[in-house]
Amino acid sequence: MKKQLVSWLLFAVALLFFTNAIQVSAQTACPAPYHVLAQDGRCVWSCGEGTTPDNKTNECVCKPGLKETGKDKFGRRICSKAPDCPKPYHVVAPDGRCVWSCSEGTTPDNKTNECVCKPGLKETGKDKFGRRVCQ
Repeated sequence: MKKQLVSWLLFAVALLFFTNAIQVSAQTACPAPYHVLAQDGRCVWSCGEGTTPDNKTNECVCKPGLKETGKDKFGRRICSKAPDCPKPYHVVAPDGRCVWSCSEGTTPDNKTNECVCKPGLKETGKDKFGRRVCQ
């Protein structure tokens, strides 16, 4: 009886060790940051805000109509609707904000929401983006 109990105990310890080894192996096999280990030991998708799984790249990509605007605390891509910045003097920055984009010899003017010639310069034309150029 004692021998049988020891055999069962050794079997239980071996089974527990084997189960833990599988879970640790699965945990290290989940490709971060877009996959995580589920409680049942499977690797599952874990996408950031505004993204969807892409089996081709094995990453989460922006949903249609959204732009990448950053990363979350887990290093996953975050996507959101790009703001409608007033052109041609504003552009969307990598963090999703509208920022000034002035051309040669100009400076931002908050009253007109345009880039105007710096003092002492005259407008000489437009650049390829339609922004005022001054010299």
